[in-house]
Amino acid sequence: MPNGDGTKTWTFEFGINRAGEKRELTLAIDGIKTISIKLNVSEPVIEENDTEPPAILDFYCEDGEEIWLDSIDGISLYSELEDNKEISSVQYYLNGNMIQGTSWIEKESYQRDHAYIEKSDLIGLKEGTNKLTAIVWDSADNTDEKTIYVDIFSKDSEPDEDTEAPVLLDWYCEEGDEINTAYTDTINIYAEAEDNSVLDYAIFELSGIGEIGRVNFDSNGFAKMSINTEQCYEGRNEVNVTAVDKAGNRSYSEVVLLEVVKGSFSPTPQQQRQEAHNIAYENAMQYNGVDVFVNGNEVSFDVKPCIINERTMVPLRAIFEALGAEVYWLEEQQRITAYNDDVTVHLFIGNPEMIIGLGTERIYLDSPPVIIDGRTLVPVRAISEAFDCEVEWFADKELVSIAD
Repeated sequence: MPNGDGTKTWTFEFGINRAGEKRELTLAIDGIKTISIKLNVSEPVIEENDTEPPAILDFYCEDGEEIWLDSIDGISLYSELEDNKEISSVQYYLNGNMIQGTSWIEKESYQRDHAYIEKSDLIGLKEGTNKLTAIVWDSADNTDEKTIYVDIFSKDSEPDEDTEAPVLLDWYCEEGDEINTAYTDTINIYAEAEDNSVLDYAIFELSGIGEIGRVNFDSNGFAKMSINTEQCYEGRNEVNVTAVDKAGNRSYSEVVLLEVVKGSFSPTPQQQRQEAHNIAYENAMQYNGVDVFVNGNEVSFDVKPCIINERTMVPLRAIFEALGAEVYWLEEQQRITAYNDDVTVHLFIGNPEMIIGLGTERIYLDSPPVIIDGRTLVPVRAISEAFDCEVEWFADKELVSIAD
């Protein structure tokens, strides 16, 4: 461009793809003088401890949610982004496949990425429902993503006269209508539709979020959507289900109401006992003779437990103390008495009868108490159950697990 003072000015524009890239521009002026300009693109300055992700405010296809394949040469995608973040890149995926086209950031009252992808570059495009995902990175490598769905039709799939909506038979939550997050982090919503050849997919929507996904109906007319409880409000939540056939006809469910309680996990007594058995099994040694665990803790004996008449016999004092019971030995009566706050048990050496309480309950023992090498042994299952404990026998490890 000529200037008024007899000089000339040249303006050049070209793209830089990524940080760290080098470009060299060579100019031949009037065929006489050559000038080289070297450009280095430096890495962007990243704020330390920047963990806040960028936000995709909106993501949409300019061509709409229903596209006739024969009428387009490509599609235009727009991602509206927060203006207060330094955007590093935006990438698009079609049905899980990365797609590339011409993309540029537009600055208006907000940042907007506009990408145009040629039809030939739409890898994985198919007739029916297609999933499009936008992923944005900021200069600190924090990310955000958003997903939309578009329906693709061709002349062969054009519905001529089908205007009959699909029939939704049922819609429900597998976990019931009251959900406690202490016991589950996933909610499963089912939609059941009348099975026919044109049934396509179900759209699931959650209050406060909107559409959360689309799932194809299976051959039996069922579609299942799993929702993370973190997506739900505490209290009342509404789920809507829409059935769509291949002609685009739709039918809508009534609202599925869910009451979500954000609670902390409190195991039941049976769950606590089962956990104790699991711990005992994990910690027990194999081929170590008989081991005894109480509430997941191994009981140490000065005499090794043994099996008599298919009953595990253990030294009396160690097992009673492990069960939290006081134990007394009356030499003249050859009697063992053990008790806690709730139960009193009487046993006699060589006597197959065990007395509980004041004698109102008597239990017959296959193996009565016995003295071996100066140690009194008692049947572990019988006395444990007398103190209202649960007993499990794991034959592969010769393990007795007791849980109160």
